[in-house]
Amino acid sequence: MTLRTLDIFARLCLAVFALLCVAGSATSSLRIHPHSLAYFNEAAGGPENGWRHMLGSNLDWGQDLPFLPEWSSRTASGEPIYLLYYGAFAPASVGMNCRLPRSSSLSPGYYVVSVNFIAGTYWHVWDEGGHPRMAPPDLLRSFRGKMPIGRCGYSIYIFFIDEAAASSASKSYPSVNKVRNVVLSEPRYNS
Repeated sequence: MTLRTLDIFARLCLAVFALLCVAGSATSSLRIHPHSLAYFNEAAGGPENGWRHMLGSNLDWGQDLPFLPEWSSRTASGEPIYLLYYGAFAPASVGMNCRLPRSSSLSPGYYVVSVNFIAGTYWHVWDEGGHPRMAPPDLLRSFRGKMPIGRCGYSIYIFFIDEAAASSASKSYPSVNKVRNVVLSEPRYNS
């Protein structure tokens, strides 16, 4: 092979590699539609782990709340839904009538939690009357190491606390160390 042939071959390989990178990036971005605000490439852990890199409005504007009624109608089956949602409009605007978690104990039911609250972000939550009030930081940070049973988009995670787990939990919202004994149910829904 001549030097000129090697140069042409190297350029061709570089062009093919660049084309594959662009196609891979486009595919990666398009696969999470309509959740593009939560896009993180695979090197960052994908959209499932984006909250570990950025929080607040970088990831969550409340765009995933409209997916909650569909999940609820397919899955919740009469169990109470406790919602800590990070967004600017009331959950009632999408037809959700959820409870705030009690600050005195964990109760059995579904906990629908914005990743911002899992990470300990300080923000307002919506009470049962549809009014915003400030949530204490770290309210449900205890769920941070737990596997969610489902999610709405990439910014709202869903956990289930069964009767046994609720009765074994501390009388107050436990710290991360105290919640390790809380057992979440098997997955009932995966998006």
